[in-house]
Amino acid sequence: MLQLHLSRKGYHIQVVYNGTQALEAIQSFQPDILLLDLMLPGLSGAEICRRARTFFDGLIIVITASIDEFSEINLLKYGADDYITKPIKANILLARLEARLRRMPAKETNHASKHKLQLNNTSRRLLYNNREVKLTTSEFEVFSILYANFGHIVSREECCKAVRGIEYDRRDRTVDMRISCLRKNLQQHDIKDIVIKTIRNKGYVLIDT
Repeated sequence: MLQLHLSRKGYHIQVVYNGTQALEAIQSFQPDILLLDLMLPGLSGAEICRRARTFFDGLIIVITASIDEFSEINLLKYGADDYITKPIKANILLARLEARLRRMPAKETNHASKHKLQLNNTSRRLLYNNREVKLTTSEFEVFSILYANFGHIVSREECCKAVRGIEYDRRDRTVDMRISCLRKNLQQHDIKDIVIKTIRNKGYVLIDT
């Protein structure tokens, strides 16, 4: 249920059910936030946390049935940033995740090389497989903000400010038209490994296909 709720909110989710597999998944997936259940089989949550901190610098939030002062101190020593006790209320968890993500510093991503994309904000050019993808100024602005927030929802308000520098008017369809043009551009250039997804009543997100 928790996975379904987060997916519907636009989060890109990777789930594993074994402690040993968890370490492999963290290393390959490199998530922004790791939700770590202490009761995973195969390897304890505390040990996963300790080992993960040798290669993972994202946020680690531990999920536990209960916690005492001693356990809390140990988890923080192992590298956990926070913890949540069961039963988990999805809306509260979502609010805490969003608050954490807002406070996270921007970090460089490897999406450009991964998807054969090169986005140059100085020359304002987008290349795919070293071929230029022709974009209008407003299309570039929208794609740029989606690209910078890869995997995370960007609201229509944010897109509108990027395109027009003004507050969003719900009757204004400018952003929707730019998104439509961007999708057509991606299709025309045979870019199939990423997609711009519409999240109803939320905005847009650039994700892997």
